[in-house]
This record gives sequence, structure tokens and C-alpha cells, in this order.
Amino acid sequence: MKRYLFFVVFLIFFTTQVRSHETQSLGSIEYNVSMSSPHTHYFEVEIQLKNYDEDFVDFKIPVWTPGSYLIREYAKNVEGFLAFSMNNKKVLKFHKINKFTWRIEHKKEESVLIRYRVYAFEGSIRMSYLDDNHAFIMSNTLLMFVEDLRSTSSVLTINVPDQ
Repeated sequence: MKRYLFFVVFLIFFTTQVRSHETQSLGSIEYNVSMSSPHTHYFEVEIQLKNYDEDFVDFKIPVWTPGSYLIREYAKNVEGFLAFSMNNKKVLKFHKINKFTWRIEHKKEESVLIRYRVYAFEGSIRMSYLDDNHAFIMSNTLLMFVEDLRSTSSVLTINVPDQ
């Protein structure tokens, strides 16, 4: 019985350590949302991906909103998508692999910075909205995600314009 209990405790400890190590090696993601010219109805989004140890990374924008059971076309409002190496500021190759996914090719040791704008001028509770008077942010319409990092914490910074 003692051997069995020891084995179970060892197995739990070992799998916890492996999961912890896997989570640490996946990388980290930081979001920066700005609205420098609200009269244009565009949010500017920057995403920093650090320590992601793969040859390419897929950034996706959601296609639905919780509580609304229709497929949405949030990607249609994304404009000016660019990807850069944070290490040497070079522009990175990317291409859309479907309506809502941008694949960026990068070296494993590179951290990635992506920038894009999102048009937000539809008066709906399912959409983000921006004008001179107020901003309404629905994260699923603005923020792309990396599938492997969905369960890791991230940082969101929102920059509001000066009055």
C-alpha cells in the first residue's frame, strides 16, 4: 500500500511539474489597445508574443460572441495587419490561412510584435464601437489569440486619448 501511495504521489508531482514547465515554455502575450483618433472609428491593436518556441504562430480572431449563436465576421474589420520581429525590427512573413487566422513565420528565438487596426462603428452590443464621445470594447472583436496560450494569463493595456 505504501509503495502504491508513493507512486501516486510521485505521479501527481511529476505531471504537475511537466505541465508547469510546458506552460512556462509556451510564451507570454501582451495586448495594447489604443484609440489615437477616435473620430476615425479605428482602434489600434498591438500584440507582443514573447518566448513562443515554434517555427510559426497562428493569430486568430474569434468568430462568435457568447450568447449569440451565429458565426460573425469580425475579421472583416481588421485592416493593416503587420508582423515584426521584436529582436531586430524586421518585417516578418505572414499569410491568412482562413478568414480568421493569420500565420506568421518566425525563428523560434524571436519575439513577435503584430499591429493592426479594427474598424468599430456598428451600433450593436455584439461589436466594439468607437467615436469622439465614447468607446465600447468587446474583446472578441478586437483581440486576436494564440490557441496554445488561451489558458495562460496575459496583460491588457488600454490607452485612452487625451481630452
